[in-house]
Amino acid sequence: MRTTPIGIVMFNDEREHVWRLNNKECMEVVHQWADLIRRNIKNIDGSAPEIVTGSNIITSVRVAQQVGEELVRANCKQVILCYYVWNFPFFVWPFINTVGRDKPILCLSNNSGKFPGNVGLLATDGALRQAGIRTHRIVGDMDDPETQRKVFDWIRAAQSYTTIRNEVYGMYGGHSMGM
Repeated sequence: MRTTPIGIVMFNDEREHVWRLNNKECMEVVHQWADLIRRNIKNIDGSAPEIVTGSNIITSVRVAQQVGEELVRANCKQVILCYYVWNFPFFVWPFINTVGRDKPILCLSNNSGKFPGNVGLLATDGALRQAGIRTHRIVGDMDDPETQRKVFDWIRAAQSYTTIRNEVYGMYGGHSMGM
């Protein structure tokens, strides 16, 4: 069964004294989501989409561009933007301008008071939506089965959308019924 690669990245604070404290934990969250998706998204034939994680947590404009370039080279057709801590929302622009605005985008955040990822999601996702970029939001704990179900459902929908893009419709034996 055909699938398309899924990119997962995370944004963080631009201030070095902040991201030095939490970058390791942020990367662990990205890898935990990637592992969870790998274990749970299987096609009927046993195949699964490739999961591509950004090599770095995005903490600057240049890192946003570099991580975006990694996902482009990996041919990622949908992107999951993870939010675990407060982030600088403007990082989304160099990233999105690098990977392209034509991909399904999931904005995925925790709902923790200790780590305000949801605040970063609302600011960053709000900027994308104001610019006319369509996104989907999911907020919840990674261990919550309902949150996982929502993420897996979004992935299935995004996979369906990205695998049929640019497909050619062939008509044999008569005119189209307009369906």
